Amino acid sequence: MSEESKRLKRYVMESVVGGDLDSLGLNLARLSRVDPSEYLAITAQLIDTSLPKQVHVLCAGSTPEFVHADGVVYVAVFADAPMPSMFTRNAHPSGIGLALEDVQCVVAEARSQYDDAVLKKALNLKESMAEFDSLLKGHSAVDHSLASFARADLANGQALLIAALTTNK
Repeated sequence: MSEESKRLKRYVMESVVGGDLDSLGLNLARLSRVDPSEYLAITAQLIDTSLPKQVHVLCAGSTPEFVHADGVVYVAVFADAPMPSMFTRNAHPSGIGLALEDVQCVVAEARSQYDDAVLKKALNLKESMAEFDSLLKGHSAVDHSLASFARADLANGQALLIAALTTNK
């Protein structure tokens, strides 16, 4: 994870701690441009009400960033569990938090915008391929039969990509 990704993730968490819904949406959008996989993980945790409230110290895996309590999303702060559970840590809410319904709306909007941007890029591939095809016609050493196969594979690949992006819509 890059330093910028870590910084933007921290901003998302600060938005939740401070109860600032507007900055949450803005920071999620910024994170999506810098680190899409971290963006997906954070948005999933923001709306997942089944996140564990207790983690085992000796188990491998990541601890959740958020905790849900009484319809509110908080940043999770972990503290050692009381004895005899010395190898577990309990999640505790931190900050003001945000209403789960509001967070779900912001996450849905952010995901929709991101998904639309990705689909638009995939659709723009066709224009780029047409331009590239035009450029190939003037190339002095192009093997036209191989270029024809490549063009067909690229067109099939773009169609498969669009199908993959739109199957759940």
